[in-house]
Amino acid sequence: MTDIKSLEHPTLKVPYEILNKKFRIAQKVLDREVSHVTSSLGEVDRMLGEVVDRVAITQQLDNIKEQLVQLKSKGGESIIDETRIAEVTKKRAAHLKAGCVEDQSPVQEKQW
Repeated sequence: MTDIKSLEHPTLKVPYEILNKKFRIAQKVLDREVSHVTSSLGEVDRMLGEVVDRVAITQQLDNIKEQLVQLKSKGGESIIDETRIAEVTKKRAAHLKAGCVEDQSPVQEKQW
């Protein structure tokens, strides 16, 4: 049983660390994209304060639209990656729980 406990920690630790790393990377990417959108919105506010032609404002708004589409797609990708890794961690935890049942027959223990 001590062998099982010694295997349990790394079996769950590695997927959790991967999930944590993916989350931090996704957070950095999303923060970067939000920063781009915020700076573009500041540029539009600055343009509205000045006398600027409609073409420049329209181009800036199109730029913001593209940035928002990128933000949405990167956010979706991040969610899919994190969900996939969370499912792997969940499956590993369920496997370990199944192996820790006390009233298993010797055959079931060997199969596990």
